[in-house]
Order: sequence, then structure tokens, then C-alpha cells
Amino acid sequence: MRAQPARLSQAAAKLVVNTLTSADYVTIVKYSSSAYSYKSTLVKATDATKTDLKAWIDTNIDASGGTNFRAAFEKAWEVVDGAPTSSGCNRIMLFLSDGEPSAWDEGDYATVAAKAASYSPPMHLLTYGLGAGA
Repeated sequence: MRAQPARLSQAAAKLVVNTLTSADYVTIVKYSSSAYSYKSTLVKATDATKTDLKAWIDTNIDASGGTNFRAAFEKAWEVVDGAPTSSGCNRIMLFLSDGEPSAWDEGDYATVAAKAASYSPPMHLLTYGLGAGA
């Protein structure tokens, strides 16, 4: 991410964190050339966790590396799959990017759609692009 989109991404992520309640479970996956997450599983969105998430966003979301969508989804699925059994509540993934993926093809769309549909209830995937390069 370039500097301006990185700042926009930080602001957007913090706005999303602010909407969470203690009934929600969350993590954040940062991706560029590779991907890593705030935690290796979903965590309860307590006030303390939300404060920690916003600090993590400030420290980790920056303008570096490439745009590896595959690594981002692999890490996200790893985190979701590592979570304890679901309560049956809605599952939502927000995916934000400021650029074209470094490697991506039609088969990747089908793979992501199939994985999202495999959950019960299915995962809702919301995608957002920042700037003209997205």
C-alpha cells in the first residue's frame, strides 16, 4: 500500500473495530507479499481487545510489500478454521485492498466462493477497494 491508502486502511479498520460488541469475535489479517494475523484464532471483541486491535492496526498496517490475495485468504481461512465451533451467528469477512493482486485468476474466485460457502452458516465476503489501483 502506498502511504495515503495505508492511512485510509488504518482509519477504515478502526471504524470497523469500533462497531464491534462483546458478542463479536474478530481478528485482523495484514497482507502484502505474505500474510499474518493479529491472533491465530478469533478473539472476543471486548473493550480491551478493541483497544489492542487499534494499536495493532497503527503498528502493522503500512505501505510495504506486494498484494498477495492468495496469502491473505489462506491466513484468513486458517484463523477461522482454528476457531472453536460456531454459535450459528453470521460470519462476515471484510477484505480491503488498494491494488491489483500479484497473482490471481478465475479459479481463485471459485476457490474463495467455495470456501466461504462451506461454513454453516456460510461466510459473507465483503470486498472494498481503495483508490484507482484497486
